[in-house]
Amino acid sequence: MISLKNIYKSYGKGETMRKVLTDFSLDIVPGDFISIRGRSGCGKSTLLYILGCLETFDSGEYLYKGEDVSKMSEKQLARMRGREIGFVFQSFFLIPSLTCYENIEIPMMYAGIPPKQRGEKIGSLLSEIGMSDYANQKAATLSGGQQQRVAVARALSCDPGIILADEPTGNLDEASGEEVISLFERINRDFGTAVLLVTHDPAIAARAKTQRTL
Repeated sequence: MISLKNIYKSYGKGETMRKVLTDFSLDIVPGDFISIRGRSGCGKSTLLYILGCLETFDSGEYLYKGEDVSKMSEKQLARMRGREIGFVFQSFFLIPSLTCYENIEIPMMYAGIPPKQRGEKIGSLLSEIGMSDYANQKAATLSGGQQQRVAVARALSCDPGIILADEPTGNLDEASGEEVISLFERINRDFGTAVLLVTHDPAIAARAKTQRTL
């Protein structure tokens, strides 16, 4: 599904240049659950943004389902970000004034999914994350763990092949973090959705099927 080969990424120029990724390669197949762990500043988030087509790289090759990502148009990249890849961030990034239902619905509206189909899918997702009773509750009123579960449901709303998660338990207490990582495990097991998460927590990293260190 995804193949990164010999990826190099740096920031700045000359004496201020900082190398972040050097000759990095990674293959991701459907159903993978991979954790990326490393010290702060080692390039974990940069790798995630490259995989999510949110950032470019200096050299190397990124193939998605056999297609060279560096040769894709902006329209193709936007479609990838909207339909093929789900994102979960440490800070949730829900819209506080919108309900759980509305937050999950946003990417589906951009993707042009019809209202009836959206409603059926959102109902199923809310049930999957154990929050059916919270559909009409505004995001601002939820706990951190609940917000992150809604963020996971939003990431799944367009049936992506992979979810990219950037420190998804970083802002949560231990119990809420356990709920979220267990949700990722269930999604990966039951739906076959590939998951790649970056974390500094060795216990979280160990839950993945494959562990990599930067």
